[in-house]
Amino acid sequence: MLQRFFTVTAKGKKGKNKQPFVELRTDAGERLTVYLESAAELAAYNIDDEFAVAIGGGTWQTKLPG
Repeated sequence: MLQRFFTVTAKGKKGKNKQPFVELRTDAGERLTVYLESAAELAAYNIDDEFAVAIGGGTWQTKLPG
């Protein structure tokens, strides 16, 4: 299992359907974009918030607010 510590670097809506998203980045430059189901969920994320993300075994385990 891999574990990375990400910081929120951007959030908002993108694309023609205005899909809400949160962009996370590690200190090493790795990026992860999380697409949310509704714009209301964006309120739980703030720029510079930090999250630990564990990846392994074909499943994603995250500890995110909400």
